Amino acid sequence: MARFTSRVVIDADGTPMAGAVGKIYNIDDTTNSTPLAIFDVGGSPFSSNNLIADGDGVTPEFNTPGNLIVVKWVSGTVQLMMLAWDQVPFGGEAGQILTKVSTDDYDYAWEDPMGVPPGGTTGQTLVKTDNTDFNTRWASASSTASSVKSFGAIGDGVADDTAAIQAALNAGGAVYFPMGEYKVSATLRVELDGMSLIGEGSGNRKGASQPGTGVRILAAAGFVGASILRVQRAADDRPLTHIHISDLSVEGNNVAGAIDGIVFRASQSTIHHVSIWQCTGNGLRVRGYVSPNWDTYDDMFHNLLIGECTLAGAYLDNNGADTHWSHCVFLGNQDNFALVGGSSVQVTGCHFYDSSRYNIFFNGAGSRSKFSNCKIEGAAQHGVVIDSTNGGYSDIQFIGNGFSSVDQSVATNTWDLVIIQGPSATGITRTAFIGNTFNSKGGFTVKPRFGINLSTAAAQGTVIVGNSFGSASSWGSAPINNASTSVTLPLIRDNANAPDMVLPIVLSTSTTLNTDHAMGHPVEVNSATPVTITFPPNAQPGFAKGNVVTITQTGAGQVTFAAGSGVTLRTPRSLTTRAQWSTVRARQTATNTWILEGDLT
Repeated sequence: MARFTSRVVIDADGTPMAGAVGKIYNIDDTTNSTPLAIFDVGGSPFSSNNLIADGDGVTPEFNTPGNLIVVKWVSGTVQLMMLAWDQVPFGGEAGQILTKVSTDDYDYAWEDPMGVPPGGTTGQTLVKTDNTDFNTRWASASSTASSVKSFGAIGDGVADDTAAIQAALNAGGAVYFPMGEYKVSATLRVELDGMSLIGEGSGNRKGASQPGTGVRILAAAGFVGASILRVQRAADDRPLTHIHISDLSVEGNNVAGAIDGIVFRASQSTIHHVSIWQCTGNGLRVRGYVSPNWDTYDDMFHNLLIGECTLAGAYLDNNGADTHWSHCVFLGNQDNFALVGGSSVQVTGCHFYDSSRYNIFFNGAGSRSKFSNCKIEGAAQHGVVIDSTNGGYSDIQFIGNGFSSVDQSVATNTWDLVIIQGPSATGITRTAFIGNTFNSKGGFTVKPRFGINLSTAAAQGTVIVGNSFGSASSWGSAPINNASTSVTLPLIRDNANAPDMVLPIVLSTSTTLNTDHAMGHPVEVNSATPVTITFPPNAQPGFAKGNVVTITQTGAGQVTFAAGSGVTLRTPRSLTTRAQWSTVRARQTATNTWILEGDLT
């Protein structure tokens, strides 16, 4: 059916033709031999196919059968072309769609849709299953991802959904988890680049007092596999790339077997708004590759909640490097955060608490890592452990964090908020604690032993500046313990409620000074025989105006001061200390010029 609107008919002079009578012909009827059947808007035929203009020369609306686009009104020698405004064809059946019949303009017809699958429920939409032509399926309108329920998953916490979810993962692309509890009996494998796993909310742990389900992937009793979810290429030859997991939870269900929640071997990927609970292994294990060398670089982890796992909450394994963590919560794991093989870890705004051992454990890795604006509290043992037993590292920074009480059950005062420990021969260098707060929570009867404990010479060049420590009553022993005797001594200055600590650099043989000796640590020369101390030129090793060195003769051997090449030493006396316990202060006042003052002969 085609509908034609009202028109004003005019003669050759442009005058409206009041009451004119005309007939309607197909535009292709060049001889005007066969008038078309025409009907009024109510469906009644016009008498003798005549279309009559009113007193103003206006024709009424009319319809014609078929799918006509243009017709003509003919009245004597006057013709008027008329355009249809509704060309929807007659007929059609429920479920058919309007399609092009040919390439001709306005050539439409009702046709059965091609490739539409049966089934579907109210509110679902038709989406592509894969890149094959016409391969479509019904999916929830809230997502264009492949719903695991389209592959047969039930999500009732009873049925085994392993095979159905794995089929969805094998299809690649985006995989959608509608709300529900998906019980699995074996490892789910993500093996293709560029995949996304999207849920409808992470929910709480199973058995919690507020157990909001959201999307929960639950390990079934008798689970088979080393992890619940494994993000790893089938070839296991390099990290996957651009993997994104969000808005779901992984529940270990305390199933026996040291089962990890998620093993993540991917680069430039993200996990966010994900909860991992009650795994008998690690919650989240980030792993790169050693041979050939592939780091898991530029991964981002945001708003994770990982708790009550038998081993680590987050475990950075071999080459798990260059990861970024923000606003995550780690609680009740053995070690909430363990760095065993990763480095360059950036952690911001996270909360670590109530670990059954350490909150943060540097166990042979973690160089160039920074923790800022985090809350680190309530470990059963040390809050942060930086240990050199399995290797040394450098450039670890803690800036603007809040440290508070260890959660000791026995009043032994054996645990610290931070400890640097391990073999002295392996260095932990340039570790910095700046602008943090250290305290014991009110109501805790057992105090941390130390806020920061530099327990061995492994602590080299540690900087502890501008922190705030609780009052003396907050500590079982003291705010800071400085037991480091390394050549590169710690710098401990300007901390609230903690005195500056200045250990001496001890020399026993003739020495040319270097910049370590001008860092504010007094130099003690302990020798039974005479010793010479040489001041080098600025070019080597780089002294500058304003440097100060304080030197004390603590042994029987006198100390003689010598000028290096191009250096001038100025003093009104000699350049030799007078006796044991004599102290001399040297100030550099210009390039290669020093003034010596003190107990000289």
